[in-house]
Amino acid sequence: MIAFRKYVNLCSEEYFLFRSKKIDSETWGIWKSGMDISFQSPLFRDCWGKISGEYHNFPEFTSLIEKLQINDTAV
Repeated sequence: MIAFRKYVNLCSEEYFLFRSKKIDSETWGIWKSGMDISFQSPLFRDCWGKISGEYHNFPEFTSLIEKLQINDTAV
């Protein structure tokens, strides 16, 4: 769980950089593709279910992860 939490924190930082327009869409697309693959795996789904509440103060990010888990590529 420690490694998973670190990965999720990294993802949330990457998402924040994108939303803050600190990175371009191309870079975000590369990062998001990795997230998309990771968060669809059963292991990641299970781990996310255990810690998702820790991200209640970043609802946009929580929504992103939930969309990635159902393979909503419009994010």
